[in-house]
This record gives sequence, C-alpha cells and structure tokens, in this order.
Amino acid sequence: MPLIINRAIAPGRLYSLAGSFLLFLLAFVVKAQTPTTQDCLGAIAVCDYIYVEDSTAAGFGNYFEIPYGGNGCPDDHCMDGERNSRWYIFTVIESGNLRFQITPQEPTDDYDWAVFNLTTRECSEIMDNPDVMMWSCNAAGGAGFQGTTGISSSSGGTVDCNNGGLTNKWNADLPVYEGQTLVLVVSDWTQTPGGYTLDFTSSDAVIFDDEKPYIQTIYDQLIDECGTNELRFVFSENVKCSSVSHHDFELEGPGGPYTLDSIYGENCSIGGKTENQFSLYFTPGIYQSGTYTLKVKNLSFISDACNNYAEPESYDFEVSLDSPEADAGEDQMISYGGSTTLEGDGSGGSGDYYFHWEPADLLDDPDVSDPATVALTMNTQFILEITDQSSACLGEDTMWVYVSGGPLGVVLDASSSEICDGEQVNLFAYPSGGSESYTFSWTSDPPGFTSDMQNPTDFPSQTTTYMLEISDGFTVLTEEITVTVHPVPVADAGSNQTIEVGTSTTLDGSGSGGTGTYTYQWEPSSLLVQNDIPNPQTLPLTEPVLFTLIITDENGCESEADNVLINTEGSSLSALPLAEPPAVCVGEEVLVTANATGGGGEYTFAWTSDPPGFFSDQPSFTVEPEVSTRYDLLLTDQFGSEFSGHVNVTVNPLPVIDLIPDNTTQIGEDTISVCVRDSVWLDAGYDTDPTGTIYYWDGSYENRYYRASTNGNWLDWQTHTVTVKNGVTGCENSGAITILFDFNQCAISVPEVRQDLEQALVIQPNPNQGSFNLLVMEEVADVDLSLIDVGGRTIYTEHFSGVYNPGHAFKIQPGFIDRGLYFVRLTTPSGYVIKKMVVQ
Repeated sequence: MPLIINRAIAPGRLYSLAGSFLLFLLAFVVKAQTPTTQDCLGAIAVCDYIYVEDSTAAGFGNYFEIPYGGNGCPDDHCMDGERNSRWYIFTVIESGNLRFQITPQEPTDDYDWAVFNLTTRECSEIMDNPDVMMWSCNAAGGAGFQGTTGISSSSGGTVDCNNGGLTNKWNADLPVYEGQTLVLVVSDWTQTPGGYTLDFTSSDAVIFDDEKPYIQTIYDQLIDECGTNELRFVFSENVKCSSVSHHDFELEGPGGPYTLDSIYGENCSIGGKTENQFSLYFTPGIYQSGTYTLKVKNLSFISDACNNYAEPESYDFEVSLDSPEADAGEDQMISYGGSTTLEGDGSGGSGDYYFHWEPADLLDDPDVSDPATVALTMNTQFILEITDQSSACLGEDTMWVYVSGGPLGVVLDASSSEICDGEQVNLFAYPSGGSESYTFSWTSDPPGFTSDMQNPTDFPSQTTTYMLEISDGFTVLTEEITVTVHPVPVADAGSNQTIEVGTSTTLDGSGSGGTGTYTYQWEPSSLLVQNDIPNPQTLPLTEPVLFTLIITDENGCESEADNVLINTEGSSLSALPLAEPPAVCVGEEVLVTANATGGGGEYTFAWTSDPPGFFSDQPSFTVEPEVSTRYDLLLTDQFGSEFSGHVNVTVNPLPVIDLIPDNTTQIGEDTISVCVRDSVWLDAGYDTDPTGTIYYWDGSYENRYYRASTNGNWLDWQTHTVTVKNGVTGCENSGAITILFDFNQCAISVPEVRQDLEQALVIQPNPNQGSFNLLVMEEVADVDLSLIDVGGRTIYTEHFSGVYNPGHAFKIQPGFIDRGLYFVRLTTPSGYVIKKMVVQ
C-alpha cells in the first residue's frame, strides 16, 4: 500500500455520502444471500495449526461487515472497510496466549487483519460495534511494513491495535480464555495475486477443536404457555447446519409421545454453514408441568466444523406452567362383580375444569369428576385428565380399583406385541380374584426363558410365545401371549475407494435381511448430492471422507451402521487417521488406521498418544485403551515430506455396581447375612445414572431395585446377579451378591470385639479339586469349619480346638464332592466369616 501516516485520508480510501448509501443499499440487497468464507457467517473453522490459501479472495463476499474509517486505535478498529477478505472462526479450548503469523506468497503483499470477540455477540453486530468487539487489529503498511504480519510479542508486538502506515506489523500476544469464540478476518489491501499461509503453531492457547459438541442450555423458561410447541436450545459450540435434522432428536415427557416436525437455526436459514442456537418444533404442544427429556439419538451424526460428533445423550429439563393438578383419588378395593364411584378432583389453574376418565367404556359418564364404574371383574387402572377451560393446560393422575374374591383370573400384556431383534419386551400379568396370594411361573416357546416374577423382562431374538402358569394356592390357570420379533436388516456401504483429489464418485450401498423395502440414510449428507438412495453421488472431495450407511426396513427395524472410506490421492502427502469404532467401553478393542495417500510413497509411520505411553510404526494397529486417548500420526514419505494428523478414541467407563446394602452384616467380599424374616432391597444403580439405563436381574426382571426374601427356612442361600447397561454409552457391567438368610441372625448379639476373619483365615488353593488348606494368617482359637452346598445343606464339618499362630495350616479333606460352588463357614469365639470356594 502507499506510505501514509493517516489512513483516514489515504488515496483510494476516501468515500462519499453517496458511496456510503450505495454500500448500505448493497448490504441490504445481499442480506438474504448465502454466506461464503468471505463472510463472518461463513467463516472457516480452525481445525488445525496451519492454513494455506493458494489465492487471494476477491471482494468482500455477500455481507459487508466492517465499516470504513478505520485508523481509530486504540479506542476503535484499525481497518478501513473490508477488502478481499477471508474469515476464520474458533472457540478457545484451553486458555493461553493467541499468536499467529500471516505470510504472503509475495513479500510485498500487504495484509490487514482484525480479531473480533463473538462470545456474547453475533456477526451482524460487528458493523455497529467494532470498537467493542475488536480485540486485536493491524493495518500497518508501506515500505518495510509489508509482508509477514500477525500477533507475536517476541517479534516486536507491543499493543493490540496498530493503525495504518508505518506503525508495527506485529501486535502483542493476545490472552484468550476457555469458552471464548473469536473470529479473524484477513484482508488483502494490495490485491496482489497469490495467497498466504496462516500459521497458529506459536500459540500456547488451544484453539483448534477436538471437543465434541453437546447441548449446553435448554431454554425451558420460554415454555410459559400451555400449547407451546417450540423448544429452544444451545449447543456448546457451532455445529454444521447440514449435519442437524429434527430426526436426530427425541422429546419425552408428560402428555407424550411427541412427534418432532422440524428444526430451525437462524444462520442455517440464510445459508450459513454453522449455528449453535436451534428451535425444535413438535406436536402435540406441551400442556403439563413436569420433567421432560430431550435426547440426542444414537447415530445422529451432529458434528461441529472440525468433524467432532455429538454423542447420544439425554438432557432433562423442567417445565412450570399454570396447569391444574389432577387428583384421581385413593386406590379402592371392591368385591368381584361390584361397582364403585371414582372420586376425582383438581386444584390450581383457573379452577374451571373439564374432566375426562379412561377407560371410558367402564364408566357411566367418563366426563364428570365422580363417575360410577360398571360391574368390574378384574383389577383396573383408571386415568383422570383435567383440562383448564381458560388456559387449555392439562393435569393427569391415575388410580386403581382392585377386585377381590370371585374366580381366579389373569390378563397378560406386553410392552409391545412387535419388536425388532435385540429390543427389550416387558411382560405384565394382571391377576384378579382367587385367594389373592399368587405365585407365577413363566416359560416360553421356543424354550429358554423362565421367571417367577409377576412382570418379567426379556430380549427375545425370535418370535416367542410366553406361557404363564399362575396359582393362588387352590387353583392353577395358564395363559399365553405372543411377541413377534422382526429380523434386523444389514447395511452394506460397499468397498473402500481411492479417487483423485477434487473429483467425485458414486457410493455402492445395499441392504439385506429385514422385511420389505428399505429406506437409506447416508452421512455426512453435506458431501452428497442426495443421501436417501442406495447409490448416491458425492460432491467433489478434497480430503478423505468416511461415509456411513444406515437402512431401515418396513417394520421400522434399523440396521447397525456400516462405513466406507473414500480416500483421495494427489501430489500432496496426506493421511486420514480413523478409529473403528471411535467410542468403546473399557476392555474393548479399537482398530486405528492411517489411510495414507500422495507424496513420494514408501511411507514411514510414527504413532504416539496423549496420554503418552504408546508407540507404533505400523499403518494400522489394534489397541485396547483404558482411558480416552488421542493417537497422533507423523507420516513421512521417501523424500522426507511430513504430514501430521490425529484421531480421538473415547473410552467410556463400565457402570459401577455396589449391591451391598447399608446396615447389613457383610461376611465376605460380596456376601451378606440377614435374618430369615427380613426382606433385602438391592439397588443396582445411582441417582446420577442417565435416562434409559437398564438393570436386568437374574435374566428376567428389569428394574433398578430388587427385593430378595425367603420363606422362613432356618438357613437359605440366594445368589442374585444383575447386568447394568448405561443408557447413553451402552456400556455393560455385571455384579452379583450372595445372601445368607440365617435364623441365627435374628437373635444373635454382636460381640463388642470381632476379629477380621476374612483376612485371618485363607483358603488355598481356590479353585481346587475338593481338598484344600486353611491357612492361619493371624492368631485364632477354636475354629469350627462347615462346608455348605448351594442348596444350603451342610455336607462336611470339622472342629479345631486350641490356639493357632500365623503360619499354621489345616489340611481339609472332606472326601469326594461334586464340582461346583460351595460356601465355607468359619466360626471362632470372636465371630464368623463365609467364603466362596470352587471345586473343579
């Protein structure tokens, strides 16, 4: 640029009032146009340290965003309008100092630039608030002040703003803080052909994004009227508009089920590439107060600009409306064939209610508060819904009418009569009449399922008929119900391909299995001409892309995702590190591949990790990480050219299971002893467990809590197992507890001093073949040993009188016993302990 002291009067930078009006008119005309990388709304996301722009941008894009009349440092911005600009956006991941340098291809090029803070503002506000939003700005120019520029105190930067002319090509290091969103505009003042390199490597702040987006805020306070059908929420960072669909979410809560109809983001609506604030629209509207859940579905493929994908997760939020509170009254008991009057009421709201009861056909008038039932012969749940006549807000409550006496009867039901393979089905038995003391025995056809629970759970893999035999002690009835299980289709995304950089290809997807015709869903859809056909055409690809295919059959059964890699090759050395799968549970394996292309061939691979401790020189490897790990690749070809990349592997922990109840006597690592008269409530979870977590007891009962009891025998052993599956990650873990129901526990007193026999006496070896040694680790006296089988029968006893010092060993030879699990009860005057022993 010409050497100037005051850029406000620089030749070529003067503009008239008419020119200003013309600029305003132009900005108005293009307001609804699609943002480009020359606009703040279309800014390039910073996903790596270095960006090479081969050519200078022309013009200012579709939005003119920086006002003329710069040279206002330090109180205002330094740029004199926006010329031949390109924009970059990033969110600070770790606080530190921001540094960068812009190196033109031509040393005489003159680049102006500015950094604006978008943390709490929008791109559209820069024009009217550059003095507030500008954080660093440089417009130095003239002989000796052209060429490389940027932020670097070590290169001579001392201030955050340098006006035009012979000021300083460098600005001072810029402190930035985690969570801030900044945008950088680079403007080519001299408009010289050739581009530039933008280099962030000297920054000690982490600005390139490897964090997964998540829903940060749900504006539940905006749902303040009954019938609202819009839910606003904010992601933790901008996500790609093309990756977001209303099909990626689920909404659950009172008054559901809810159907999601559409999603809206302001930037997306005008053609922007990214947005973080969205509105979901759904039917029906929300009419009730209560707890609601917004879910990001599995395989949603919502991603930020750096291709970090949002994980499936559930977000609870509260809705408070002036909705009435329904009261269906207390549960009632009537005789078989009798009737009763329900006692409904409401409170809150306007007080002017409309009442409706279900099931309506069992009531004389379902639209009054206190209807009379017809003659009932089975237990029935009644649902009361009241509507506020003024606000249309709703309230809901339930009650049961239990029927006693009469013949024994039972009605069976299932959570769904048709499911897909691998899904859960809950079975329900509704008994009535008889003695009202019921026992249940479930079996199945094909065989394999048994349960003595009233309402068990199963995961059938084929169509199954469940048979229930119910007894009240006098009469036995049998009833059955069939659940149809549909096979799940299999998606095939085709074979991996390698294409030239900048060209397109056709994907070769197909499906098999399942039922009927398929619907197809390819992701990322933003790189496809059409994503709902089996063989879509890609857009021209400039880097390797992993495409994912999911198919759904006519029964709504969804396949697992299948991937295909479309690699790109050209003269430049490149690689696309991939992990399959990208997220695992502790103990699972991951295959990491480099997918190198281009360069001079004869590649050398150097893999390292964060956290450190891993190295590999192979193009692919299998690893079993214990924590979430980033694998960094340094790829070198035969000419010494280098390329670096990385891939993140998320490792989700297994559910923690602690089945030992509080205030119980623990007689082993996972064994407790209780009185035979007691019931024990086992808890397999925690209040912090995510929605959708499954607790599966003894292979037939799904509930977080399990009640264990016995029939009053003198001695009863019970072992209960549970499998817990996390509702978000899908990670599973199993636990077990053994309960000794012992009559002695009902009356025995606890000595004031009890020896820790768990450590004092050790069984060795364990497992064994029926004979073993009992090692004394601490001084003990008068030891009684009992060997008990899993049925609670004592099959061997022995008594050892006297005092025994550490190092002593009792040789126990009970004779021939069958293989299996046994319990060894060891008693001394100071207490007792029960240990498990396995005979092989």
